[in-house]
Amino acid sequence: MPDPKLNGHDRKQGRKARVPLSCGPCRYRKLKCDRQQPCQNCIMRKEPAACVFAGPERRAASTLSHAHVESMQSRIDRLETLVTSLMSQKDSDNELGSPSQSTQAQNSSPAGSSTQTSPPEAADITNKETAKVSRGMLKIDKDHSVYVGASHWSDVLHELNALKTSWNQVQEEQYDLALSTHFAGATTDGPSFLCGIVSPIGMPELLASLPEKLVVERLLERFFDEEDFLVPSLHILHKSTFLKQASQDYWKSPLETNIMWLGLLFSILSLTMSSFNQPNAEPPEFEGLSKSLSDLYRLRTSQCLMMADITKCQPYTIETLMYNALAEQSGKRDDNVGVWVMCGVIIRVAMQMGYHRDPSLYPNVTVFQGEMRRRVWYSILTLDSVSSFMVGLPSMIRAVDHDTVEPRNIHDWELYNGISELPVSRPWTEVTPVSYLIAKARLLRPLGAVMDFVSSLQHDSYEKALQIDKQLSTAYHQMPSHIRIRDIERTTHYSPATVNRMVQVELLFHYGVCVLHRQFLVRSRHGTQFTRSREQCINSAIAILNQQSILYEVGKATDSVKAVYWFRVSPISQVFALPAVILCLDLRYRKESTDGNYTKSLDGVHENKAIFEALRTAYNIWKEAQNLSPDSQKVFRVLSQLFENLGIETQDDCMNTQKSELPPSIPDWGAATHSDQFALEQNTSPSIDEMDINWSAWDSFIEGSSFEDAYRTIQFNEFSANGSGTADVLHEE
Repeated sequence: MPDPKLNGHDRKQGRKARVPLSCGPCRYRKLKCDRQQPCQNCIMRKEPAACVFAGPERRAASTLSHAHVESMQSRIDRLETLVTSLMSQKDSDNELGSPSQSTQAQNSSPAGSSTQTSPPEAADITNKETAKVSRGMLKIDKDHSVYVGASHWSDVLHELNALKTSWNQVQEEQYDLALSTHFAGATTDGPSFLCGIVSPIGMPELLASLPEKLVVERLLERFFDEEDFLVPSLHILHKSTFLKQASQDYWKSPLETNIMWLGLLFSILSLTMSSFNQPNAEPPEFEGLSKSLSDLYRLRTSQCLMMADITKCQPYTIETLMYNALAEQSGKRDDNVGVWVMCGVIIRVAMQMGYHRDPSLYPNVTVFQGEMRRRVWYSILTLDSVSSFMVGLPSMIRAVDHDTVEPRNIHDWELYNGISELPVSRPWTEVTPVSYLIAKARLLRPLGAVMDFVSSLQHDSYEKALQIDKQLSTAYHQMPSHIRIRDIERTTHYSPATVNRMVQVELLFHYGVCVLHRQFLVRSRHGTQFTRSREQCINSAIAILNQQSILYEVGKATDSVKAVYWFRVSPISQVFALPAVILCLDLRYRKESTDGNYTKSLDGVHENKAIFEALRTAYNIWKEAQNLSPDSQKVFRVLSQLFENLGIETQDDCMNTQKSELPPSIPDWGAATHSDQFALEQNTSPSIDEMDINWSAWDSFIEGSSFEDAYRTIQFNEFSANGSGTADVLHEE
C-alpha cells in the first residue's frame, strides 16, 4: 500500500510554485507593496536598491549587481594604480638625496609626501603645513557629519569613499537576509538597541505609534520646561529650532521625515512619558498608560536608530543616542553598567562625527552648528564621567583626545540658525539654560582624575592624590554662587528641581573627596602622614549627610520623601550609606585608639558635635524611610547595629529632627547644636570582642568593596539594646 505521506509530498512537488508579488523588504515587514520598481515603501526608507522582486525581475537585479561589482572592481584597480604611482614617486625622490638625508626626511615627513631634503625655510613650511593638516577633515552637510583623521592622502580618501558607496549598493541587495537572521526573536527588555533585539518596521507603523499633533505639542512643552525641569533635556537641543522642524517639516510631510529625526522625537516622548510614571501625576488621557507608552516609544527609538544606521553619521544621531540611554536608565535605575556601555557607543560615534574637535577649526561649520556641537560634546563628557564614576571604572575620554572648547554661557534666544558671530559669554552670576552643564563639566574634570587615580594599576604616590585633591577643591570653590548651597535657609527660595541640582554638585564634590581619600583613611590610624585624608573624609562625610537632610526636608515639604523623578537624587539612596559608615568607624577607632594624635579634634570639627549631629539626622531619616524600600531597610539596620555597638543613644526624644536644627553646611559645621543626650557612652558600650560586627569588612567597604558584602557580615540582633527596635524581617522584592 502506498504511503499517503509520500503521495502528498509528490502532489506538493508537482504543484506550480507561486511567485510572490511583493518585493523582498515588503514581504519581510508584511507591508502592502505597490509593485513598482522601486516601490513606494523602499523609496520612503531611502533604500531603492533593496527593492528586489522574485521572478523575471531578478535577472535585472542581478545585472545591476554585476554592474556594481564591475564598478567597484574598476575603482579598486584605479586605487591600486594610484598607490603604486605614489610609491614610485617616493622611490624616485629617495634617489635624489643621500641615504642619511633620505632617512631624516622620512622621519620628519608624513606618509606619501616627498622626502627630498629642503633648506631650513622649507622645513619650517613643511612643519606648519603638517600642523595645519593634522586637524583632520570634518565634512558637514544637511545629511551627514563625518570626521576623518589626517592619516590619508586626499585622493586615496575620496576613492575610498566612492568605493564604500559602491560596495554599500551591492550589500543593500542582501538587506532582507541580514535583517531576518540578525533581528530574530526581538523583545523590549534591556538596552534594546545595543543588544540588537529590535525588529525593523515600516514608516506607516512608526507614524501610527505617535499621538495626535496637539498631544505631541503638549509633551514637547513639558520636555522643554526650563522652570521645573521635569525631564532631563540636557539642553543639547535648541528649542525653537526643533519645534520649527516639527511644525514646518514633520507635520506637513510626515512620510518624508528623516528616520533619525523621528527617532529623536520618539526618544523625547519616551522620556516625557516616564516623567508621568508616578502617583497622581498622569493626566487623564494617559492614566494607567504612561509606563507602557514610555516603553513603546523607547522601542521605537531603538528601531529608528537601527534602521537609520548610526554609523552613517546623520544629524541628530548623538542626541537620539543620548536620550535613548537616559530612557533605558529610567526603566532600570540600577543599571549603571548598561548606561556606561551605551556611553561608550555614544563616544565612538561622536568622535566619528567630529564632535571632539572644536568647530572653529573648520570654516564649513556654521556658528550656530558649532555652538550646539559644543553643548552636545560637553554633555557627552558629563555622561562619561558620571557613568564611569558610578561603576567605578576610568573615564573613556582622555584629555588629549579632544580640543572642543567650553560652550558659552548664553541664552537660547541669543543663538539662532544663521547667526554670524557668537555673543559674549555672560557672567557666572547670570543663570542660563547651560549654566549647570558648564559648571558640572568643570567639576567633573578633576573627578575624572580621581577615578583614573583609584583605578590605576601603577600605585601612584600619595603626593599625587593630594594634587588631585587640590584640583578638585579649586574647581569646587570656583562654582558660581547660584549652583552651590551655602545654607539651608537658601533652599526655600528655589524649586525642588533647582535644589536637587545644587545638591548634585555638592554630592559630586564631596563623594569624589571620599572616594579619593578613603583608601588612606584606614592608614591614617597608623601614620600621621595620612592625617589630611582623614580630615577630608570626615568633613566630606558630614557634608554629604547634610545634603541628605536638605533633600529630606524638601521631600517632606512636597509630601514625597522618595525622589519624585528617577533622574534626581533621593535622600534615601545608598549613596548616603558610605559617609555614615565612615563616621561610625572613625568614632569607633577614636574611642579605642591609644594614640593621642588620632583622638585630637579635626580642623573644622568641634570635638564630636558635628559628627553626632550628622549621624543623628541620618538615623532619623533612615528610620522614617525604612519601610519605603528594601535598600532603606538595610541601611537602617546597619546604622542601628553600628550605633548599638558604639553605645550611641538613639532615644526618640533625642532623635527628633527639626528643620531649624539641621546642621549648616561646611565650613560652619561646628556652629550646630545638638542634644547632649546624643552622646558616646564610653562606659556602657560593649568591648570590641563582644561586638557582632566585622569591622574589617566595613573597613573594606569604605576602601571600595560593595555595601552588600559588608552587610552580610553583620549578625543582627532582633532589637537594639536601647529598645528603639529595628525591622525584624527583611523583605526582598
